Amino acid sequence: MSIISHNFKGKAIEQTGSTTQVNSATVPKGYVNLSQMCKAGGKRLVDYLQKDKKRLSFFENVAKIIAAETYNPSEVSIITSDNHNVSATCLEFGVKSGLLIEAGNAIGGRGDIYGHPQIAISVATWISPEFEAWAGYTLLLVIRGDFQALTEEAKQAQTKLDETWDKLRATGIATRRTLTDAIKSWYSRYEATTTCPEHVIYAQCTNNIYQAMWGVNAADIREHFGLKPGGIPPTRDYLSEQALLAIERAEDRVIEAMEFDDAIPHKNAVAIARIRPARISFKD
Repeated sequence: MSIISHNFKGKAIEQTGSTTQVNSATVPKGYVNLSQMCKAGGKRLVDYLQKDKKRLSFFENVAKIIAAETYNPSEVSIITSDNHNVSATCLEFGVKSGLLIEAGNAIGGRGDIYGHPQIAISVATWISPEFEAWAGYTLLLVIRGDFQALTEEAKQAQTKLDETWDKLRATGIATRRTLTDAIKSWYSRYEATTTCPEHVIYAQCTNNIYQAMWGVNAADIREHFGLKPGGIPPTRDYLSEQALLAIERAEDRVIEAMEFDDAIPHKNAVAIARIRPARISFKD
């Protein structure tokens, strides 16, 4: 994943350094996390993306220029066919034209919104003159290929760190899929006798694991790291290597309980009986 993290007054703002998969969405190079921009600037993105004739016209013209550069006349006609349609919001047109990308989370919820650099600069202008000046310089460095955040030596060290981290995350993801499969298998056997939906069983099982290990639930951990409710960004991106390995071992024990003892996955007794309090804090 190629994500560049900029800093505006201590707030992180992400931009794609190349075409990147963010959750379920493919985000083109140079697109900026508009949700983070507005949070950093003390504004609401929903207000910027409301119905506004002048701003919608700006969106249409940006889309028209981009489509023309692709030498696809049919695409131009599609994008400009809704010109002067004041009933459309900037969000609706932005998503339809590809100027905006909604990076939904793993369970189908709405995630952060990424936008074309031109849209990002427009958002910055809307927020404040200071933000506009910062964005006009910083964000375009990535597009021009002039962005150099690290020395060559630091880049090599960062690459090694990223590779190690990706391996750990991949292992964690594989474990979670195994846990998901185990829950699916249990649910298929007891669907007729349980009143709890499958996704709720999984969420409760995860909370029980965290409770047994650290005495907190998933929401508490997200709050500790200053993350908003939901799955974006993933909580596990903020956990240490030791914490991830501890979770992996705990999930394995719950899977064993379901497969060999036919334990009920969302009952807290399963986690308490199988998992000891973790020696490693999730805060480390």
